[in-house]
Amino acid sequence: MTESIDASEALKVVREARERLAASTPSPYWYAPLYGLLSGAIVLGGGLPQPAGLLVLAAGIAGLTILYRTWANGAGISLNGYRAGRTRVIAIGVAVVMTGLMLAGMVLRMSYGIAWAPFAAGAIAVPVAAFASAMWDHAWRAQIMGGRR
Repeated sequence: MTESIDASEALKVVREARERLAASTPSPYWYAPLYGLLSGAIVLGGGLPQPAGLLVLAAGIAGLTILYRTWANGAGISLNGYRAGRTRVIAIGVAVVMTGLMLAGMVLRMSYGIAWAPFAAGAIAVPVAAFASAMWDHAWRAQIMGGRR
């Protein structure tokens, strides 16, 4: 048995499904701040002397992995941060900024003897990454709701 559905009804079903998806997968209030802190730890670790730097870097990566898996398991979906649209631009932008901060902290410490530079770079990374995480979430919701970018 085949049911016939008109185009306006099909669009309504799609719109309602998108609304349910966007409403059922909110990022908790603590996600962006923790993302920022863990990203800051990665930036800090990249600029510190070894082996301490490697330990901080590994802890930051492990923390981000746990944070993402916790969210994905709770939301019931897994998202690619580099998905098409504005989300990809944000993800690439934050990766470039975090890499630049990490390198700046490392170069300033190693070449100019500024021992506190990795800490400053990590401190700058925290709010930048937290804001980028919130921006990414907002862009994803807009894309899901039909605002392609």
